[in-house]
Amino acid sequence: MIDTHDNFIYAMFDVCSLSSFRTAAISVLSYNLTTYKNQKNVGVFGVGRIGFYTTYILNKYLRINEFFCYDPSEESKKTI
Repeated sequence: MIDTHDNFIYAMFDVCSLSSFRTAAISVLSYNLTTYKNQKNVGVFGVGRIGFYTTYILNKYLRINEFFCYDPSEESKKTI
């Protein structure tokens, strides 16, 4: 964001991260509204940025501790 007074940048945020977190939050909300919400493990397809945020939110707020992750990208598998 640019300060309207002196035109200097005073805050920066990665918009891609914000968008990914929003997408993950929506997927967790939809998961929480399903009949499967009492499961103790979850399968996640894709371990990129959205997959990371999805597992983070599921773990932090829904206390899910076991994840089965799949990603066809060999590069993404290295980050797990």
